[in-house]
Amino acid sequence: MEFNVKTKRQPHATASHTISVYYY
Repeated sequence: MEFNVKTKRQPHATASHTISVYYY
């Protein structure tokens, strides 16, 4: 659930949690 932490940093990433993983 590491990506979950990253998603918190991005407001729009909350919906695209998968994108956050690739983004970081």
